[in-house]
Amino acid sequence: MRAFIDKYNLIRIVSKENIYKVTMLGHRGVLKKLDNKTSLFTLDKDLDLHQDYLIFINDYKIPLEVGLVTTTKEFEEKTKYDGKLGSYYSKNYTDFYVWSPVAKEIDLVLDDKSYEMKLENGVWHARVLGDHQLKPYYYDVRILTFFEKVLDPYAKAGTNEFSYVINPRKLSKVVESPIKTSDKTKAIIYEGHVRDMTINLDTEDKGLFTGLTVKSKTLGSTVLEYIYGLGITHLQLLPVTDFLGVDDHDKEKLYNWGYNPHQFFLFDGWYSKNPDDPILRINEFIKVVNHAHKIGLGINLDVVYNHVYDWVNFSVNKLVPNYMYQFDKKGNVTNSSGCQNDVASFRYMVRRLIIDNLVYLTKTFKIDGFRFDLMGLMDIETMLLIEEKLKEINPNIMLYGEGWNMSNTMPRDQRANMNNQKQFKGFAHFNDQFRNLMKGTNKFGYAMGNNDYFETLKHSLLGSLNIFDSPNQSINYVECHDNYTFYDEISIKTDYDEFKKWHYQDFATHLVIISQGIPFIHAGQEFYRTKNQVENSYKSPDEINMIIWNPKLISVEKLRELINIRKTYKIYTNSNSKHKDVIQKGGFVIYTLENSRMRITHYLQNDYQVRKIQLEEKEEILFASQDYLLDKHHIKVSKPGVYAIIKHL
Repeated sequence: MRAFIDKYNLIRIVSKENIYKVTMLGHRGVLKKLDNKTSLFTLDKDLDLHQDYLIFINDYKIPLEVGLVTTTKEFEEKTKYDGKLGSYYSKNYTDFYVWSPVAKEIDLVLDDKSYEMKLENGVWHARVLGDHQLKPYYYDVRILTFFEKVLDPYAKAGTNEFSYVINPRKLSKVVESPIKTSDKTKAIIYEGHVRDMTINLDTEDKGLFTGLTVKSKTLGSTVLEYIYGLGITHLQLLPVTDFLGVDDHDKEKLYNWGYNPHQFFLFDGWYSKNPDDPILRINEFIKVVNHAHKIGLGINLDVVYNHVYDWVNFSVNKLVPNYMYQFDKKGNVTNSSGCQNDVASFRYMVRRLIIDNLVYLTKTFKIDGFRFDLMGLMDIETMLLIEEKLKEINPNIMLYGEGWNMSNTMPRDQRANMNNQKQFKGFAHFNDQFRNLMKGTNKFGYAMGNNDYFETLKHSLLGSLNIFDSPNQSINYVECHDNYTFYDEISIKTDYDEFKKWHYQDFATHLVIISQGIPFIHAGQEFYRTKNQVENSYKSPDEINMIIWNPKLISVEKLRELINIRKTYKIYTNSNSKHKDVIQKGGFVIYTLENSRMRITHYLQNDYQVRKIQLEEKEEILFASQDYLLDKHHIKVSKPGVYAIIKHL
């Protein structure tokens, strides 16, 4: 038998026994039975959520627990707070602030010594005299009848066991961002996982942050230098802030992509040489950012705010039960994310936590962009505030995410998905129309030889303006960490020989680069990465996920060549092409971009028919995905690919 405070004056009783008598000292109430397990007891006056209460049910004395009261609008209005949170270091003392409008008691445990915290307007505070740099701490929190250890959700340094006081001046200096344009169609994103990109290389620091910055004989450079050398502008790292599902010390024991949020403000110890050193893991990440920025490469972070890993034990939930999450009409935590919970980004202090975290990452580490996991489960007002706050810090920051239309408790017009793209145009979306067209869904797609969907192809090449207002909103891709790699998918769907698979994958990759919008390349896509046909490798071993680098393949040089063309000829970006057209003619799809100075005509072929491309006066071959035969007035092609002809006007 349990009793929960669901409103300031409403108690929900859950019991298998028949409820026939309910009383409470100092309160009168009305009992109403809902079903065989649930009854409601409405009180004559409001409860103080910081007080202990007992309710007498039949012959039992039951302590009142915090229920769904924390999800109500009344709680929201009463408990908003805009002041300090976390620990604030100075040489002579450190202040600690933690938000919990429902705790009965909170003690700060700093370096094994306990200090009573004082409550004011839902926020608990303690000032401890002395120099406490790098001392461990946590909060001892009593919500019900017992105390629980809770890590600081705003801690800037820590491990899985403790939060740590940190003097931010002790961190390495961060190099300023090299990204100087706000036109997102000038960006080219490369997505990679720290461990995948380093674990199989001939370098020290395999699987670690610093492995990205160490020179490899295989690559002839560092990983970051190789990526920049392709012409990539932004490296998007899979989650690097603290997550669960791995062992920080026995790093070979478990593998995970990192979509298991634990502590938003910390970097994960799995990627650190010494996960017990709270400063080292921060400085190791700074080393990655600095190396990238020095060579001209931006760093984007994949962030996860739509769910947390262990929702019951997440720090915010231990401090303010239920506040963090969405609940259905029956009072159950929703699960649209597939991760047993959905974060309620629309609540004031949840929204504040998300924005505070992003501001911290952007200001402190000069981050160049953020990719929002399952963005469609977040709310538009939060996204607009994110854009406003981050662009005050970095006007050129990239903001994009998975704008899938997913059911949740928010009204449809408040969901941050592609259907509502007009309401938050500063965010780009992963374009599943482009992906599904090129790669295929149940059967193979255009980039595997299917010619069924010309109108969709036309839209996709021209920036998908049938679903977006601008190409700046379209992330064009054919593979990412999710689902099958292109190579695995074509291997499953067709009986093509190896060379045909390579030709078609080159074609798909080249279509990503030449299309209007923002090109996105998955690490290893350029040399036919396989995951041995594992579709969801989020916790598969290194043997499945690791990149087997093959930088000397002709496909790598072809990608480098085409990226250089895209960056050289601004006609490919959003604002430079005055005329855009896609037609079918002579077995080709002909995609033309033209401005006052030039015309680039792309002949697209997705089969092995022999076809001729006539060369007019002053026309030159700009790019060819595969080999061709050149005559005086035409070229002859016979393989799938992009064949681009340029004419200067």
